[in-house]
Amino acid sequence: MSNVLMRDMSQYEPIRKALPPKLSHALAVHNRDMNVIPLTPGTKLPYVKWKQYQTEQIEQEQVEQWWNKWPDADIAIVIPPDLVVVDCDTAEAAAMALKKLPLTPWQVETSRGLHLYFSVPAGTVYKGTRNDMAEIDIKTNGGIIVAPGSIHKSGKVYRWLDPDKAAEPARFVNDLPELTQAMYDDILQWGNEQQDNVSCINLRDYRAQGEAALPPPPVAEGSRDNDLTRYAGGLFRKGLNDAQVMALLSVANDKFTPPLPTEDLLRIVSSIGGIHAKNHPPAPITVKTIVTDGWPEPECLGSNSEQQPYPIDALPPIMRDAVLEIAENVQVPIPVAAGSVLSTCAAAAQSQADVQRDIDLVGPCSLFFLTVFDSGEGKSTVDNKSARVIKNYQKAVARELGSVIAEERAELKLWQSQMSGLESRVKAAASGDPEKLERLKAEYHALAKVKPQVQRLPDMMVEDVTTEGLQRHMAIKWPSVLLNSDEAGVLLGGQAMNADNLMKFLGVVNKGYDGKEQKSSRKQVEEHTVPDTARLSLHLMVQPEVLQKSLEKSGAMWEGIGFLPRCLIQESPIIELRPFRKSTGTAKLDQLHSHIDRVLHLGLPVDEHGNTKPSMMALEPEAQVMWQDFHTRINGETFRAKPGTGEPGKYADVRKYAARCSDNAVRLATVCSIVRAGTTSGGISADDMRMGMAVSEWHLTEAVRFIGKYSTDPATAAAMKLEKWLIDQL
Repeated sequence: MSNVLMRDMSQYEPIRKALPPKLSHALAVHNRDMNVIPLTPGTKLPYVKWKQYQTEQIEQEQVEQWWNKWPDADIAIVIPPDLVVVDCDTAEAAAMALKKLPLTPWQVETSRGLHLYFSVPAGTVYKGTRNDMAEIDIKTNGGIIVAPGSIHKSGKVYRWLDPDKAAEPARFVNDLPELTQAMYDDILQWGNEQQDNVSCINLRDYRAQGEAALPPPPVAEGSRDNDLTRYAGGLFRKGLNDAQVMALLSVANDKFTPPLPTEDLLRIVSSIGGIHAKNHPPAPITVKTIVTDGWPEPECLGSNSEQQPYPIDALPPIMRDAVLEIAENVQVPIPVAAGSVLSTCAAAAQSQADVQRDIDLVGPCSLFFLTVFDSGEGKSTVDNKSARVIKNYQKAVARELGSVIAEERAELKLWQSQMSGLESRVKAAASGDPEKLERLKAEYHALAKVKPQVQRLPDMMVEDVTTEGLQRHMAIKWPSVLLNSDEAGVLLGGQAMNADNLMKFLGVVNKGYDGKEQKSSRKQVEEHTVPDTARLSLHLMVQPEVLQKSLEKSGAMWEGIGFLPRCLIQESPIIELRPFRKSTGTAKLDQLHSHIDRVLHLGLPVDEHGNTKPSMMALEPEAQVMWQDFHTRINGETFRAKPGTGEPGKYADVRKYAARCSDNAVRLATVCSIVRAGTTSGGISADDMRMGMAVSEWHLTEAVRFIGKYSTDPATAAAMKLEKWLIDQL
């Protein structure tokens, strides 16, 4: 799919006079030959995987694409081998560094201190580490550092301490002063100069060297309080807690003659401890990176991988232009608009033809779409626009056949009355004249054979529906259905949906996808059969929070019974900035609707008995080869390890989803072919197959993101929530 281009909403924005603030900062750093990546605002969590950018150069186009997608993203520098950053976490640490290290023109003010940038001497390799006593981190190659222009969660902006200094004379990293090996080693000793080897376990061996020295006893009683107060202050500054300070004060107090009363010691600890706590509030809980030799890079339980560009240019122009028009007018992500358009196309095409993949591989072209998207962000509007053609078709047919169907229903009602009357007469004659009984039976059977038929009005779209309601609709009302719901969490896992009911519902929709016959028979419910020629497509939307709760409750069943792997899944970020924009019209959508309307007017294909019978479409020779190669490649990237590394295949974590990828590719190609041509008489071309493969594999990459972000296991979901909370504290 490398030749497939991405169209995003930025292409429709008016030309801006100035770059967005975050993007301008990111480009300023990038122009100094440093790689920058986007961070989730207020955190140190990257939006994208970044390890490869330790060795690969990031192009400006990629930087612009990231910040057009996440305009509020903070900025991080992927530290190159020739750069080292001294991260001072306090004002005291910054003052010490400015005093002892060479003056660097690259100084960044942070939420609590400074970042000082230095170059690394040629041939030297530094390891990232921390000096806890001095509260200084040394950030080196293999890590990232928050860059100017970012905003700390406290609201503090990371900024150049002196923008002029930052710009000149050090234009690039190699223009910066060097941090020598001696300086590196010296930083690790800062804060230890006035401290002996101490054991905080054996408090009686502890001495607060450099603090107030205790005068030898005996001393005047008036000086005891002052001496012990100064001594307590020194202990608190060393980081000891109240109990530890009280223990050491007691040892020191024993040297006075006479010693202070215990209540005076408690008063000193309480007073000085309170002052110290007020002047040195505890830092927020942080998760610090421990650098050790031989440890692998830690991996997240979940995944925050970047969404791949949607293969919009793989769609035939009639579909592509309609998708882009909807996306621009409603201001939704392109994948959301594409899912809505393709589900409408599937609803129109699925009853017309099945597809023969190979000699023994035949099946429907129905499609299941599951979109994870916030409510109120335009999906309903998109669906109304896309499906308008189906609703208009149904209304037109109802107007055209209304009077005819009324007469047919009247004839049926009359026939039912005649049948009821004959049935009563047969029962009455059962104990009388045998000849009369036989004559009445003959009349009854003759009348039964001429039951008037009432034409069905097309009723192709349903929303919230029960298991039995869906089956009855497909068996009696209309055999080709699009289940379209904005509340998939309620539909598939609401409070009223117990495990048994959910199992039945998922079984019904799965059979609709596969094109299998299904029967329904419950007490007080009429028995009916859904034929294997009935077709069902889905377009379901669920909010992220609702999805996670539903998955925790019943997600294992969603996946285990095969429902989720059948779905073309996507989760697209919302477009945060959606100013008023005048509509560009619906010319492109109207053109697509004319094609869909032509398919709808083909009517239901039926056999000589009036039963639905889709035609059979086959792949053209080139398309057949392409599909076989695609199937083989996806299978290989799922089950074979990566050459030379032994790592699992690209799709190893989504095997069930990958197993459906080639099937969905053919279904998409078939729908595309029917709508594009307006007929089922031709074969499925290589272009149609290319579109199906591109879109199906894009959704497979979305399944990888989906599995990485959402878990169907409650324990794993809880662990992922904890991990997210910890990361948010950074």
